[in-house]
Amino acid sequence: MSFGRWFFILLIIAVRVIFGHRAVAQNADYPASVPCEQRPHVLDQPWIPAGLACLEEAVNEPSMGSWGFTSLAVSDDGTLYALNAMRGEVYTFDDTDGDALPDAPRMLVDTLRQPTGLAHHDGVLYILDGATLYRWFDDDLEVVRDDLPFHVGLMNGGLIVTDEGFIVGIGASANPDDPDNGTLIEFLTPNDSFSTRADNLGQPFDIALIEDVVWGIDPEHDRLFSETGTQIGFTVDSYPTGTAYYDSNVFPALENKLLVVLSGSNDRIHLTGYSVVTVDVNTGEIAALMPARPIPGSPESEFSNEEMNLRGSGFFPYHPWDVAVTPQGWVYISVGGGRILALRPHANN
Repeated sequence: MSFGRWFFILLIIAVRVIFGHRAVAQNADYPASVPCEQRPHVLDQPWIPAGLACLEEAVNEPSMGSWGFTSLAVSDDGTLYALNAMRGEVYTFDDTDGDALPDAPRMLVDTLRQPTGLAHHDGVLYILDGATLYRWFDDDLEVVRDDLPFHVGLMNGGLIVTDEGFIVGIGASANPDDPDNGTLIEFLTPNDSFSTRADNLGQPFDIALIEDVVWGIDPEHDRLFSETGTQIGFTVDSYPTGTAYYDSNVFPALENKLLVVLSGSNDRIHLTGYSVVTVDVNTGEIAALMPARPIPGSPESEFSNEEMNLRGSGFFPYHPWDVAVTPQGWVYISVGGGRILALRPHANN
């Protein structure tokens, strides 16, 4: 047999092997059947508590800049959406390597002013952009309403959409007599007049619903608040920017906790924030999620949050921005520089 014929046969075999392995990877039962150390984008930093989850990098797009993906939302089928507030863009993501994680951003909208809120409900993506609430459905962007209270120079924040209607966080203005200062407004349908659900909230930048009670973060005052009046403070200049309620049992340590992103200080000698924490809203207890000492008390990891960040075991020099929980109980965390990290369970034994 000639060399050319052998080469052709070997080439066919190689192609079949390569694409065969690719098909296996794409159809593998991720993550249940794949050990953490065998996943293609596993990370060992930022540090997380030992045994909690498998930390993986889902998206790495440096071209997105230091703001990266500033808000996240997940649909009922697990599709991830993100926006870049500075560029006025909204993205969804494709899984190009078959590991069941989104990795390739695909732009949906690039004509917005400064969007800050995302929510997905009943097959529709809703986008909050200043005084305007949009919906993205069937490859079309529509205005839901464009008369929301809005103060120039400030960004409206959180957005909740349920079967019962819409809840929007309205930032405070410099005018103390403004009736919409730091409020939560709600309306049932796009044509309804809105009512005030809670006020005197400062800057309700992101909000979450826990058993029909709205909880939110206020970066202006470095605190977590509820519409019933509860307040839980963070270290000064922690600057919370994102929150999500973890209502899954996939990670028992996170169950029924609020996940809060502390984006971090910009001009302090000592770093504050640059972390993701859990908050027990019943007790007020705050615990580190990322970065966190893998084994508390171990000399190898007994560092403060500032030390972990400065030694490369945290988020610094990039700011974390937002957090989202998927229907499968996975956690996505967006980080400046165009990164999105994922916490997923270890393989089943």
